[in-house]
Amino acid sequence: MAKNYQLIHRISSCKSQSTNVYKAVSLASREYYTIKITDFDDLTDPDITLNEISRIRHIRHSNILPLLSCFVQDCQIWSIYPHIQYGSCRDILNVIRDYYLNNVENEPNSSVVWDRADEQIRLCFNEQSLQPIIKSVLLALDYLHSKHIIHRCICPENVFITHSGHVYLGGMGFSVSLMDNGFLNKRLHDYPARIENYVNYLSPEILQQNLIGYNAKSDIYSLGVTVCELANGTHPFTGCQKVQMLFEKLVGYDIGLWDRSILTPESKNTFVSGIVCLCTNSQLVLN
Repeated sequence: MAKNYQLIHRISSCKSQSTNVYKAVSLASREYYTIKITDFDDLTDPDITLNEISRIRHIRHSNILPLLSCFVQDCQIWSIYPHIQYGSCRDILNVIRDYYLNNVENEPNSSVVWDRADEQIRLCFNEQSLQPIIKSVLLALDYLHSKHIIHRCICPENVFITHSGHVYLGGMGFSVSLMDNGFLNKRLHDYPARIENYVNYLSPEILQQNLIGYNAKSDIYSLGVTVCELANGTHPFTGCQKVQMLFEKLVGYDIGLWDRSILTPESKNTFVSGIVCLCTNSQLVLN
């Protein structure tokens, strides 16, 4: 099967999961694909990879990144996905940042002022671009939650955009089902293993690891943090030690937009505030 594809160049890599992601072309159809190659022998935790493959094969939604094919080649797992021309929202943020940094370096007399407020405005998504992203991710979450699945890893790295503007939610490796042997659990107490790189996006309920547990609402909190990062250009807890970050989440630290000028007067921060507030007596209805 691997001989049917030609790897063009590496897009990214993940050392902790022994995974490399490539842009590739099908030798038969000449269509482009994204191929994730995982070295199974070097995997420290194969459950994440196997969980992602198994989960995607049982779900179908227009806003969830589909797994087109999967096979084993020489102790490597090849996962074939659609080619995402613009990459993830993280990739787009990096491109925006690199563009303006290079612009300032090449034009020392540039009128661009790099104060804190200006950086927030320039290195972020505006409201018009955020709206379809938020809507698409909410539709994907609505579908997952209707199947009693919690994503648990909503972040810019797992939101992908094609050249046509279509938005996919990926990164199902940390997802978990509320169903257990035919019984539906109202809450879970399982803490996702090896998720330390994404701990800033986790909801307080997951981080507390107490007897109360967490449910699908934790994904909405993670989406709120993601939206703030895309709108502000940087993560709300950037520079925080993990203990400080945990404390601020538990006490209900107000996460919001630093520069509200990117919003129209009608939408002034209401949605973002709504999805990130820690409120145990109310529930956000996705519909």
